Amino acid sequence: MVGSEFGVLRVDGRLVTIMVDFNNISAYDSPPPDDMSSNKDRAIRRLGPIYDLDEIKLAAKQRIFPATRKCSEDIQRLGFDLGDVCDLIQKLSKSDYRKSMWCTTSGNGANVVACDDYRIEIRHLNASEFKLEMVEYYLKFGLGKKGNLLLMVSCHPA
Repeated sequence: MVGSEFGVLRVDGRLVTIMVDFNNISAYDSPPPDDMSSNKDRAIRRLGPIYDLDEIKLAAKQRIFPATRKCSEDIQRLGFDLGDVCDLIQKLSKSDYRKSMWCTTSGNGANVVACDDYRIEIRHLNASEFKLEMVEYYLKFGLGKKGNLLLMVSCHPA
């Protein structure tokens, strides 16, 4: 499924219109919007998540792919590896779901993923202060076309 977006840039003093075709690399069957310039445009209006949470948890056990550079950096900044991300996903419940939206991946910017967005609170031990703390994490992901690859777009604390 493909959507398009137009842009204008100046080349040698002339305005040139360019078009970017968005390629949906996720298992969600609808085409992406033509305009993805704002969160409102990227919203997928539904009453619940796109993907079944049990399928997401199974895919996370098989393979997680950080689909954006920022996601990779956030995971590293947390001191996590992909096993830690999988553990977070296994703890998600349906009530943690927030919304669904189209997200671009890193690279040429033309690939998009239909993502479900979740927020979860996890209790962590603060070793330096010897106390438990609640930490909120935001996770945004979609399933690859074949359903066996979790495309991780965002993983960061609040």
